[in-house]
Amino acid sequence: QQQKQEQNPPQQLQRPSSEHKPTSTRGGGGAAKQQRAASPGAAFPTSSFPSSPSQSPPFLESQQVSSTPAQRQQQRRPRRSQRDVVVDETLYSSSSRLAEDIRAFAEKITRRQRARESAWRAAREKVRQVARSLWPRARVEVYGSCVTRLSLADGASSDLDLVVRLPRVRVAAPAMTPGDLEGRNAIKATWPQELARRLLGEESWVEPHSVKTIANAFVPIVKLRTKPLGETRETVRLDVSFESPWHRGLEANRFVLKMLDDLPAARPLLLVLKQHAVERGLCASYTGGLSSYALTLLVARYLQEQPKLEQQQDFGMTKKKKNVFGGEDDPGALLLGFLDFYGHSFDARKTGIAVGRGCFFARAELGSRHSSNPNSFHFDPLFVEDPLSSGNNVGRNCFRINQIQRAWAEAFDALSDALRKATRPVYRGTNRDHRRHNLLAKIITPVDD
Repeated sequence: QQQKQEQNPPQQLQRPSSEHKPTSTRGGGGAAKQQRAASPGAAFPTSSFPSSPSQSPPFLESQQVSSTPAQRQQQRRPRRSQRDVVVDETLYSSSSRLAEDIRAFAEKITRRQRARESAWRAAREKVRQVARSLWPRARVEVYGSCVTRLSLADGASSDLDLVVRLPRVRVAAPAMTPGDLEGRNAIKATWPQELARRLLGEESWVEPHSVKTIANAFVPIVKLRTKPLGETRETVRLDVSFESPWHRGLEANRFVLKMLDDLPAARPLLLVLKQHAVERGLCASYTGGLSSYALTLLVARYLQEQPKLEQQQDFGMTKKKKNVFGGEDDPGALLLGFLDFYGHSFDARKTGIAVGRGCFFARAELGSRHSSNPNSFHFDPLFVEDPLSSGNNVGRNCFRINQIQRAWAEAFDALSDALRKATRPVYRGTNRDHRRHNLLAKIITPVDD
């Protein structure tokens, strides 16, 4: 018997291999499982136990034994099911998420502007009464960001820009009535002090400590803040100036309104950039910051460079070109492109900006264009040509341009980092606040309704 056992040793039981798997009578569960493993959703496999009777038992599957402790630990780690993944396009498309945040911010600013209209009308009427008490035929008109709907309407920056318009000076005819001298009186340099003195002395709707005269500015301004006015009982900050040959506020209004009509993407972009500048104290030109008009020209020049609709020759179809960050109509992509270009690439010492001519140009060409005074713009920290007057540099007082560009570069880096983190998968059961946080809050303070 021992000799027979040595000649015929007993066969050891072997686990069936994957080549000899028993097929199910209902369609073959083993083949179905192999097909699922090759699908894109295999990163989130289902449970190892069969979910239906048609699938093969797990102990008949060929399993590869892990050779290292790390692999064995990876096998023991619980994996999420594919149906636990939240399928939401807005959560995965980072650029669309940033665009939604920008549009939501612009809508909130619009609602805030509408809520403050009554206070703005009341403040304008108060200033008109004071001006007519000094100059009976004076007219007070509104200009600036309040008219173009680019005001942040938050009370932190100037809400309302007013210009006092006086009758023209009559030189040929003698002055027969006091009204004929109104224009002559306006030429004198004492008008800011006269207006400020009246506001301080007799007007109870003015905060006394807020009245300030800036006489050394290119256009002298009287700044003040009112007490609560209007139906909403809100305070209003005012900048009051007088009409003069170099005052182009009303003309700039018409230009900006036309620009916003031609470039609809400019308004949400400008609102975000203005909020970013206000929070960092970089929006006042008399302190070396970038004025609202200069920022508008920078945005307009950047949008002029974006590709537009082009008619394709093949089949007469219209195709849109996209910039490197996304679509040409995506405010998130445009914001990233603006911050990247002006924060990292633009050199204010060598390059000038001309929106009227639609180009960037070398500042060395300024000498040939202004031959009467070739060195007049040599020391200006930033050159932004005024489309209403080519000899006027809107950025001549922006001596903090380097600080502004650093702030834009930091904002681009912060948004880029937030966008990279936002592309991670989100699962059910995760806190909703963790799923959908405001990307725009990385660079500006969120606005409450």
